[in-house]
Amino acid sequence: MKQIIIVISLLAILGSCNNTSKKEKPNTLEKTKFNFKKYISTLEQIPLPLKHNPLGHFPKLSKNFDKNGFNRYKHIYTSQPLGIYYKNEKSVGIIDCSVGDWGLVPFLTIYDLKGNKIDSTGFYNKSAMDMGYKAIEYLTFNNDQTITVLDTIRNWKMDEDELNMVEGSLKMTTGKTEYQILENGKIQKLEAPIEKKLLKKIKDKTISECSHPEYFDFKYYKEYCVTDTISIDLNGNGISEKIYFDQKDCPKLIIEEKGKDLISIGCEKEEYKGFPNAIGWVNLWCIVSDKETFEIIVEDGELVGDKTIKLERPSIYVGKEEAGGGIITYRNGKLYWIHQSD
Repeated sequence: MKQIIIVISLLAILGSCNNTSKKEKPNTLEKTKFNFKKYISTLEQIPLPLKHNPLGHFPKLSKNFDKNGFNRYKHIYTSQPLGIYYKNEKSVGIIDCSVGDWGLVPFLTIYDLKGNKIDSTGFYNKSAMDMGYKAIEYLTFNNDQTITVLDTIRNWKMDEDELNMVEGSLKMTTGKTEYQILENGKIQKLEAPIEKKLLKKIKDKTISECSHPEYFDFKYYKEYCVTDTISIDLNGNGISEKIYFDQKDCPKLIIEEKGKDLISIGCEKEEYKGFPNAIGWVNLWCIVSDKETFEIIVEDGELVGDKTIKLERPSIYVGKEEAGGGIITYRNGKLYWIHQSD
């Protein structure tokens, strides 16, 4: 009987110890929760604008981050923090990185100042490479808490055995997605630029048979039919040039100014550095009056990134539906091609 009483007493004591241990854990977690301010103090502010693509590299920041804080507040599956995207009186945005197929992949998480998660998202939704498919996205974290993603997607048809790409079947598309961090910390995916530009055109009542608002990514532009002649002072010397397409013999674009040599682009001739040697693919064009635009950088036939470039004067954009194109302009007194496609 004494043995039974002893066993019961021991079990009661062990149970009491276990209960005490369990009660201590919430206190530990509660204490960790209030270390958010300490954690973000170990993260560096990210220089903006921050540009990245899956093949690129991030700056080396936040080397001395608090590992315990990171494990507590990290975005799921990420391996290291990059730093603080922004911080205001209501919220803070932190970018963490995971290891992807091509390199580091960024994820953005928004917290209130006590460390409670408000929202999170990733941005690389299309970048990949497979048989018959190649896509890459170009990401920019802007100063105004907006995020811009430009993408180029190339698709090829496959043969019946799904082993080889069909020659001449390449279809290339470009796109743009934008995100806005709202005042309450939520991340909002904005309406497609196509829809915004279409609404603007309808409001301005400038829709015509030669209107393709869904293919122009400019704030200020005027579209023309490809059969029109555009008069514009392209080089800034005070004299307007006549610019038109000439289909005789071979497709070419002509820039004609009185008293100057004729400028001809196309006909398989590479007379101007960086310009395409064929122009027959163009089926839309416009005058661009924006102060700046983007330029896609191509090296050895591969897209390696993009950059913002200033436009000194109104310029000419030529392109193809769903395929992009480029801008003809003058920079430092010389004819210049701004590439906006692959």
